[in-house]
Amino acid sequence: MPGTRSRILVSFVATMDAPRIARTMAHNLLTGWGLSRTRQVPTMPQRSIVVPCRDASGTPIPASGWREADHERGWSVSQMSVLPPDDDKARYVAQMFARIAPGYDRMNRLMTFGLDRGWRAAAVSAIAPPHDARVLDVGTGTGDFVALLTPWVPQGLVVGVDFTVPMMHAGRWRHVDRRSQFVAGDALRLPFADARFDAVTTGFTVRNVSDIAAAFAEMARVTRPGGVLACLEVARPQQVLVRLGHRWYFEIVVPQLARALGADPTAYTYLPQSARRFPAPERLAELIADNGWSHVHYWRVGSGAAAIHVARRHA
Repeated sequence: MPGTRSRILVSFVATMDAPRIARTMAHNLLTGWGLSRTRQVPTMPQRSIVVPCRDASGTPIPASGWREADHERGWSVSQMSVLPPDDDKARYVAQMFARIAPGYDRMNRLMTFGLDRGWRAAAVSAIAPPHDARVLDVGTGTGDFVALLTPWVPQGLVVGVDFTVPMMHAGRWRHVDRRSQFVAGDALRLPFADARFDAVTTGFTVRNVSDIAAAFAEMARVTRPGGVLACLEVARPQQVLVRLGHRWYFEIVVPQLARALGADPTAYTYLPQSARRFPAPERLAELIADNGWSHVHYWRVGSGAAAIHVARRHA
């Protein structure tokens, strides 16, 4: 029965030794094992799993900062919330990404098993910028979208904008083409004139801004009428068992994987926690349509763990 399978999975997940699993995954991935081989992972007596966290300055969060995560089909995970208040989100996000910039690409590839590259490529193909287009990538980070977009515009220009300069600095080695450039700027106050670009891309960025609607309105402002948008963002899988496994992996295993690899576990605790507060794809489509865009449609990728939205600027 479906309910029985869910309870079995929940019981199994709750007894797993997440730190040891993370270390095993890190070793296997880095030595080329990937998922082709498995090891018997010892289990521990049933207990709540705790993810230790620190704030943006590295100071341990006191016990008063702990909370019990939402219950889902009887499964609960004891965690501390590392999400900042909205009025402090910009500072928090900037400091966090500055800390993780040196190892961001490696960690991103590991925790998504490299699937994010294909998702980005699908988003670029969906808007198919013409050879002479001017394309803006908002929240460019290390420039993953910039690298994919540049071959599409041999007579055009690709601009990556981000307010975390260390992230762009970490990815600069991949971008030596005169058709691409990085610019420091805020997604809520883009440093460009109206109708400057033919297309806009953004990947895993708008969940980090304090005002999602304002971000899409600002992207619309700098896009010419008839221009296009491609937005790649997180989503929650719809199938219950997949959703439970996805949540356990990103909220428990990924922070421990980050710790095992010497990355910042606080940052990789923030990322899944912020994803849970992010609007569902259908609601995100409404926000896009209400802020300067039309012909909005989307599709899910990665078993529903992410979604690609495509839209056109109002004429």
